Amino acid sequence: MSSSRDTFSPHSHIPYGADGSGFYSDNTIGCYNVILESVPLVLESVKSASVKPGSVFTIADYGCADGGTSMSLLYACVKELRKSYGDDLPIHVIYEDQPVNDFKSLYFRLEGLIPGPESYVLDFPQRVRHNMRHKLLQSVSASSVCKLGIFLHCPTLAA
Repeated sequence: MSSSRDTFSPHSHIPYGADGSGFYSDNTIGCYNVILESVPLVLESVKSASVKPGSVFTIADYGCADGGTSMSLLYACVKELRKSYGDDLPIHVIYEDQPVNDFKSLYFRLEGLIPGPESYVLDFPQRVRHNMRHKLLQSVSASSVCKLGIFLHCPTLAA
C-alpha cells in the first residue's frame, strides 16, 4: 500500500549541468525569450509604482533557476529605478527557487564570473549587494540581523 509519503517529492525537477556552470540558462533559450518579451510591460509597472520616500523597492524572482534567463529584465528594472529615483532608493532583489537549485551559477553570473547578460550588481554596485563581504540588506529593510563572519585577523581583546 503506497502512502503520500512514498510519492512526495521536495522539488519539481532536478537542475542539470555541472553545478556553477550556468548550463541551464545557456541551454534554455525559450525561457530567456519569454522573459525578454516581458521587459516593456514590467518597466511600465516599475515606472507606475508608487515609491514612498524612505521605502525599499523589492524585486523578487520566483523560480529563478540559475538567474541567467531573468538578468536582462532585472538589469532593466534596476536601471529604470536608478534613472527615476537616483542612488538613494534602496533596491532589494530576492531570488527564490527550490532547495536543490543551482544558486552557485546565480552568484557567479551576478559577479561576472561566468558569461551572461549585463549584471546590475556590477553596473550599480553602490546599492546592490548579495554576498557575505558586502551589505546584504538595505538599512531600512530589517529590524534585527545576526551576522556571523570570517575574520582575516583575530580581534584584540582589551585587558
